[in-house]
Amino acid sequence: MHGFGFAVIMLLTLACCRAETLRLCLDDQEGADGEAGLQQDPNLAVMQALARETGIQMEFHRRAWLRCQMELRANMWDGAVAASYAPDRLEFAVYPMAHGQADPVRRLGVHSYSLYRLRGSSVGWDGKRFTGINGLVGVQFGYSVTVPMQEAGLRLDDSTRSITQLMQKLLNERVEAIALITWDGDRMLDLHPEWAARVERVDPPVMLKPDYLIFSRGFYSKKRALAEKLWSTLPAVRDALGQ
Repeated sequence: MHGFGFAVIMLLTLACCRAETLRLCLDDQEGADGEAGLQQDPNLAVMQALARETGIQMEFHRRAWLRCQMELRANMWDGAVAASYAPDRLEFAVYPMAHGQADPVRRLGVHSYSLYRLRGSSVGWDGKRFTGINGLVGVQFGYSVTVPMQEAGLRLDDSTRSITQLMQKLLNERVEAIALITWDGDRMLDLHPEWAARVERVDPPVMLKPDYLIFSRGFYSKKRALAEKLWSTLPAVRDALGQ
């Protein structure tokens, strides 16, 4: 009987201490193939540091961003990496909240969107208004920069989510400018010097938005304490990396 009791205690101890593994989806960024691509992503750097700090194992799975969100809605993933806040996402995802809004203190990071134009173009942005744009501006389908640009009265081409296709449209003068997440746009120009010879970024950024680690509603209902622990640990980890 004592042996049986000891075995039960050992099993409970092992179950208690077994490392938690989170399955997370993230945007399948172009030009970020393989482990090297993951390592370059500033959000992934924070997530990997968070995993080390908390002892939580994490698996990262790339998906088209809209697919990632649809699968999160179906509770196929524990969470998603680097989601900006959108009220409609509260139907299927849980954010770190404060005073009825996503809590920027517990953000994962911050991303910006920038405008890219052909060198010598008159397209401009001074932080308040766009100038020199008479035609279309290319944007990635399903990305949050679409809303403020529509509100500014710009005509948008959101027929693709491919950065390569948007760059080709710009180079072929089918659009007058394109708006991309700055890290993505700059990285693609670094990867393609032939594009960088003809395309330049317009400063300042068009938009700055906090990124969040979000969880599926199914995961949060079962592992709320773990989710809150990860969110509460994020600020110190993020700040240590200068993000």
